[in-house]
Amino acid sequence: MNRPSSTFNIAIEQGFDFLSPDYAELFDNSAATAFQHPLWLDTLYTRLASHAGATPLVVVVRHRATGALAMVLPLLRIRRGPIRTVEFATSASPTIWRRCAARRYFPSCSRTRVRAQKSGTSSARSICSE
Repeated sequence: MNRPSSTFNIAIEQGFDFLSPDYAELFDNSAATAFQHPLWLDTLYTRLASHAGATPLVVVVRHRATGALAMVLPLLRIRRGPIRTVEFATSASPTIWRRCAARRYFPSCSRTRVRAQKSGTSSARSICSE
């Protein structure tokens, strides 16, 4: 049985490059979804997360002997009121989009929480909660 301490190096890499050849190779050789695609994750971390108040948290696992990527765990730290959560970047995507849309289209809102709209309503009041 492999001992974890001699098989992998595990680290948090805040500035992980999702456009790197290493990640592209890992993605190409996996059963990943579109939300794990290098372009999607690069955009999420470099452009969207900070606008939505999220902080990147990327856990990177490398083979100790070669330094090759074995696994990347893309996470986000998100504050929801007084509670801070850590979420998978892929499951946090809808939250990120809603927050970015609210800040872009309704910048006067004091809070960027977007509620689901009932059909037929489209006013800013039904979108922004104050």
